[in-house]
Amino acid sequence: MGVQMNKKTPKKPFHEVVAERLIEQLKQGTAPWQKPWVPGQDNHSLPYNPSTGKRYRGINTLNLMSQGFSDPRWMTYDQANSVNAQVIKGAKSTPVQYWKFNEEQKLLDDNGKPILDSQGKAKTVIVPLERPRVFFASVFNAEQIEGLPPIEIKPKTPEQTWDAVNRAEKILSSSGANIMHKSQDRAFYSPGRDSITLPEKNQFSDAAGYYATALHELGHWTGHPSRLNRDLGHPFGSEAYAKEELRAEISSMIMGEELGIGHNPEQHTAYVKSWIKVLQDDPLEIFRAAADAEKIQTLLLSYEQKQEQNQEQGVSAAVPSSNTPLEPVRQNIDMESQSMDKKTEKVFIDVPFKEKDEAKAAGARWDRSAGYWSIDKSELPKLNDKWPVVQVEAKPETKLFIAVPYSEKDEAKRIGAKWDKQKKSWYVDPGTDKQLIGKWLVENRPTEQAPALHPREELALVMKEMGFDVTGEHPIMDGKKHRCRLLSDKASVKDQSGGGMYVAFTDGIPAAYISNNRTGESQNWSSKGYSMTNEEKAVLNAQAAAKKQEREAAQAAEHQSVGEGITRLLEVCNLPTGNEKYLQVKQAKAGNLLVIPEPSALQNDPKVLIGANWKESQALREKNPSHVVFTTGDLVVPAHDANGKIWTAQTIQPNGTKMFPSGSQKTGSFHIVGGDMDALAKAPVIIVSEGYATADTLSEAAALPVVSAFDAGNLVTVAKALREIHPNKPMLICGDNDAHQVMTEDKNVGVEKATAAAEAVKGQTLFPIFAPKEQLYPPELPIVTPELWRNKEVTKEQMKAIDTMKKYTDFNDVKTKSALGIDGVKRQVKFAINELLNKQNLQHTQKQEQTQEQNIKKSHVKTRSVSPA
Repeated sequence: MGVQMNKKTPKKPFHEVVAERLIEQLKQGTAPWQKPWVPGQDNHSLPYNPSTGKRYRGINTLNLMSQGFSDPRWMTYDQANSVNAQVIKGAKSTPVQYWKFNEEQKLLDDNGKPILDSQGKAKTVIVPLERPRVFFASVFNAEQIEGLPPIEIKPKTPEQTWDAVNRAEKILSSSGANIMHKSQDRAFYSPGRDSITLPEKNQFSDAAGYYATALHELGHWTGHPSRLNRDLGHPFGSEAYAKEELRAEISSMIMGEELGIGHNPEQHTAYVKSWIKVLQDDPLEIFRAAADAEKIQTLLLSYEQKQEQNQEQGVSAAVPSSNTPLEPVRQNIDMESQSMDKKTEKVFIDVPFKEKDEAKAAGARWDRSAGYWSIDKSELPKLNDKWPVVQVEAKPETKLFIAVPYSEKDEAKRIGAKWDKQKKSWYVDPGTDKQLIGKWLVENRPTEQAPALHPREELALVMKEMGFDVTGEHPIMDGKKHRCRLLSDKASVKDQSGGGMYVAFTDGIPAAYISNNRTGESQNWSSKGYSMTNEEKAVLNAQAAAKKQEREAAQAAEHQSVGEGITRLLEVCNLPTGNEKYLQVKQAKAGNLLVIPEPSALQNDPKVLIGANWKESQALREKNPSHVVFTTGDLVVPAHDANGKIWTAQTIQPNGTKMFPSGSQKTGSFHIVGGDMDALAKAPVIIVSEGYATADTLSEAAALPVVSAFDAGNLVTVAKALREIHPNKPMLICGDNDAHQVMTEDKNVGVEKATAAAEAVKGQTLFPIFAPKEQLYPPELPIVTPELWRNKEVTKEQMKAIDTMKKYTDFNDVKTKSALGIDGVKRQVKFAINELLNKQNLQHTQKQEQTQEQNIKKSHVKTRSVSPA
């Protein structure tokens, strides 16, 4: 009977994962902002990166705090390496998300050339992005890193405590908020009166408690329409009220850490159920709340700076606006405006995104209304036909495109601006008052954001950030899994053996799953700056299909070349003695195995090289990436297809390590133990197993030839190939039982693949049975789950139990490690074969009886039809 195979569920988006974890912690009262912090008593700090000295902000603060580590330091894999520290093997990274709202661009002159400063360096300007870009990084906690010095946290001195209170008082007084004190137990902010009401100061146990409460209410106060303009007009107990309280509570936690006055969440436990419901209904709400909390903190801290400026300057100093233009920028705008007055004729050119910087340097500019790069016609000869000229049809101007930074989009909406989804730009009607949109007109801006990336180019940038080598055909957006080289991989490593993996789609919103298997970093990506038309998707799909065809042809040629090289190698291989270490450990016969000879046995071969030892082989592989390299003394297991053609060969080192040559075709290839194809044809039943030693054990027990498919993943293909040759012969698929994997990975690959193979060829399965308690997980120990295993939250006893289970998985283990021994294997195999043959005989008998019955019926009908009337 088949087992239920586990179905893989798609990986959840980042915001859902974070929200679900926080919901569970809210239920338990352990969410970051639910934990009290008393100044001077607790070692407390918000997550920060020791390499940059900056703290993580917004949702990253909550996500990192919710991971359960006590050390606040977080850094990337490369940052740890840069300080001679090392991430502990198997440590699970935590993703952080960050957005880029501005980018640095070079200032260009009229000819598109960089403007240099007095030292010969290119001048730059910060350009607000109309389409902010999101990036992900994977970080590790200091407790997951070896080699970092212990964190030094010193208790606060009385002077520091006084300074914290003094800073809080500065913020309150400088804010200008209307604060009233009454002898009562309530503290609240009234949006209608725009005032804060607090208990008297002497009602608090200490000054820190008073200021923590006051700043919490001041956080609500920032939501007034004249300040941060949040939605405050809702009654207590409503969902909207709970949302506002969530923002104030998170900002209180951040401010408590910033000032050192502590944080007491006890007064806000009444909102927990509402917070849980809000996050369950809309997981993105926690992202918005965390972002608003940061805005609250930034505004409150600005009041402290404002008072300091007033004290130093003796005048009222307003907080500088982010929109205040810098003088160098203004000079460049004037220069750009003057250049626009020149009457020039421009032509449009088709420039690939990867060459945009080169086009800029040549004097080209992006024309957002046309959707192409343009250049002055007089400058065209200088390009030497590098980019083709395109004809852009002149159309009546129905949209005036404007360059609106993301931070100003709401302002643009209010004057009637709309978003063009196709061109990814804001626009207004051509007749719009120029005074309203003057600052956003393209001619009035020093530079503007480059055109929206094509999804493939956008994905390539993200992959490169994660360490992928995206040269050549990558990324391939065909919805299939692809391996890719990493920039850290050795030069000899090819894409199919690279440390990177991704799957990219173009359906709907282009998206991908990307994984760097070397660092453990992974992320779900979706296109942020481009929407593809059906025509563009068709072109991309056609290109992907053509690339796939090229890859398949190249792969077929490589398989053929490697197979021929291995065939030549097998002709000069030595015979084993039977004393090889692997054979001794597995108690296996040498059978049809061979041994790699000395390098001199196969010289000047166009495809195969032999190293005298492991180090020499490694050097040969790095120097000759197009060759397959073997090592003298390794055992060789030749592998052929159902027609007897050699495609590959498995090598087995003395320590048991098994390898296949790079570029060879393992899928569908197999090795027969205890016979050949003729012996297999004469056998009453075809037996298929995984590895060589298991096949040898089964062959000994059954006294029949047994097929080794090498591993579980090859069982289905090999079984189908043999079924085509032997359509009526009973087949027994002898799988491994990787019982420990159910607890560590929530699957049992050996059982699942063997069951699938049996179902595909209408055969039967057989799995090893061990003596009592040999493969059994001790019932007195707590059960191990995949999550506990991944997070290394298992005891030494649990680890030992799992290691013991790993020793008992296949029929060779029954022979060599179990109390049952080879006699136990014989009993199990012979019983299964007899059952299979009896079942076949029964089916054959039933079929004969059915045929006879049908013949009798036909004869009876024929007799009745010819009888006299």
